[in-house]
Amino acid sequence: MRSLLRKSRGLDSVDEGMNPSERIALVQAVTRHQSMIQAYAYAIVRDFHAAEDIFQEVAVIVAEHWESVPAGDGLIPWLRETTRRKALEALRKMRRSSIVLSDSVFEKLADSFKPGGPGPDLKEALASCLSRLEGPSRAILEARCGQGLAGDVIAQRVGRTIQSVYSILKRARVILAQCVEKKLAGGVP
Repeated sequence: MRSLLRKSRGLDSVDEGMNPSERIALVQAVTRHQSMIQAYAYAIVRDFHAAEDIFQEVAVIVAEHWESVPAGDGLIPWLRETTRRKALEALRKMRRSSIVLSDSVFEKLADSFKPGGPGPDLKEALASCLSRLEGPSRAILEARCGQGLAGDVIAQRVGRTIQSVYSILKRARVILAQCVEKKLAGGVP
């Protein structure tokens, strides 16, 4: 039954007898792709902390189920799919309205997820778009996402109502999402 399940998942070529040095090499390969995993997760969940958590979850899956993780050329697609599933699961758990990029941008992100593959760098696009964000929008976004402060704390610090803080955050996220989407799609933001 297990071999049938493995075959249906495309894992029938995985070596059941992976020795410790092969496991170490697998863990090192996953670690090398950490920034790609986190960037892909961030593109879906729009939260840096959640993206880090998703990487850790993917790493735990690799550690716990190393015998079913494909090595070589199969590793990157497996990491990408596992990251996508974990990110969507986290997004459902977060139950908040976030801006989701279009399917075409996800496809471009998937292409850029390949080591040495073509495609824009998500971190560069995000950094560029963040640098264009001005005034209270940037300060409030930095307090919320960068420092992890709650909305009511930010409202007190900047002397605004909590509703206006959340409105500013929403507008800033929409602006950033549109800017990043344009950059990743090859357009000029």
